[in-house]
Amino acid sequence: MLEALVNWDYWAFEVIYQPAGHALDGLMSTLSAKSVWIPLYLLIVQQTIYKYGKAAWLPLLAMILVVIAADQMTSAWMKPYFERLRPCYDPLLQDMNFTRRCGGRFGFASSHAANTMGLAVLVNCLFKNSWAKAVGLWAFGVAYSRVYLGVHFPLDVIAGMGTGALLSLAIWILLKWQLQSDLSALQ
Repeated sequence: MLEALVNWDYWAFEVIYQPAGHALDGLMSTLSAKSVWIPLYLLIVQQTIYKYGKAAWLPLLAMILVVIAADQMTSAWMKPYFERLRPCYDPLLQDMNFTRRCGGRFGFASSHAANTMGLAVLVNCLFKNSWAKAVGLWAFGVAYSRVYLGVHFPLDVIAGMGTGALLSLAIWILLKWQLQSDLSALQ
């Protein structure tokens, strides 16, 4: 079973990965860049303040906690524990043309995927509207870009997305309980 899963992961990676010089390189690099998304983060902050008013500090704190928890879970615990090589360091893929910056040696699980999916799930829990769903599409785009650029295997991003989503749901349960108390007190 595990061997079949690993074989699928290599196969899916080879289908998705594109060496530099392809039409979507700019888009995929942009999706993976952290600083490009600052306007989205500012929109999320603005919408949170607009919806929650004086109680906005709590959802904003929850968003920060989700990103920190997802990042630490993947970077500080999962990557060193599992020690799964990124594609560019994998000896089985030596013949592939890796021309982009790869990152650290280990890639399981993707921090980009965990952070963005964690934020997207929490935003969708908080707002349940069309722009919140667009944040979810952004998270999927970021995850896909990581494989396209050759810095993660598909299972790295799937595990990262799952980690972010689970942490987000746990924080959402706590946040929902506290928000109900705070919003009742403000009325």
